[in-house]
Amino acid sequence: MIGVLLQDEKLPGVHLAFGDPYGSQTHAAWTSRTHVDVLARACNVWIDEEQVIAKGRYLLDRLGLA
Repeated sequence: MIGVLLQDEKLPGVHLAFGDPYGSQTHAAWTSRTHVDVLARACNVWIDEEQVIAKGRYLLDRLGLA
């Protein structure tokens, strides 16, 4: 991460956003007065009990991409 949120949020890992969905870009039908981004690196992610990211790196073999 380099400290520029718009760039950092594109790195592999987890990017969660709470609040306004930027409806003009996403076509979401609701709005919020705030928007907060949360970025995590070196994280572990499981989908349906199968780990797909370990310590911030995609497990490509488990995703059928190796």
